[in-house]
Amino acid sequence: MNDFADLHAEQQQGWDKRWQTNVIPFDKGAPHGAFTHFLKDAGQGDVPDIPRTGKALVPGCGRGYDVHALSLLGLQTTGIEVSPKAVEEANKWIQAQPAQPKEGGGSGVVELGDFFKWKEGEGDEGKYDVFYDYTFLCALPPTLRSSWASTYARLARPGSILITLQFPLNDPDLTKGPPFSLSEELYVDLLQNEWEYVWGRGVDEAQSRASNGPEGRSQGGVDVNSFRKGRERIAIWKRK
Repeated sequence: MNDFADLHAEQQQGWDKRWQTNVIPFDKGAPHGAFTHFLKDAGQGDVPDIPRTGKALVPGCGRGYDVHALSLLGLQTTGIEVSPKAVEEANKWIQAQPAQPKEGGGSGVVELGDFFKWKEGEGDEGKYDVFYDYTFLCALPPTLRSSWASTYARLARPGSILITLQFPLNDPDLTKGPPFSLSEELYVDLLQNEWEYVWGRGVDEAQSRASNGPEGRSQGGVDVNSFRKGRERIAIWKRK
């Protein structure tokens, strides 16, 4: 493996195999609690608001739970997946959701594609107003991190909002991945040239993935609560 194309092809095959064989322990059946609470709190108190119209992009969106959540705000939301099976499952799930009023004509769809080469329209038509990144950066080989940052910058218009739900933070045991260990400092290093840090808060236990789902309190002998505690943070960035 000596170039980006080979690396990406290997990643695509690996993720599609996971979806084909239903080995997707990261699929929790709903958006992360911290993301849900942020959307509910946005624009209140010290929590910054986000656009309620325009376009949103969610790379590595899985079954599309977050795509659907953003569409309910009124955003025309696109999710990107490298796995054909994930795309099929995501659109099936989105289409099966009960009809709900969507502010401003929001919509949600998941498409097969490569985030790093993503292009949807020319000029301003190809720009987005909101991005959501959760378990996408941590799933990428560290060699792709600078490309991750430059791609978000390329797809954003001035004033766009990037929501990062950062996980797993500061885990010395995650030397191999995915997921790969991240840090708040890493996000700053990657984003500070093109994005302004606006706001952030840690994820408390009530909103953590460790408190959600029927998988219990341990996975593979690792206590889920201790693994998640202090290792999740949500942060908002604004494109300069």
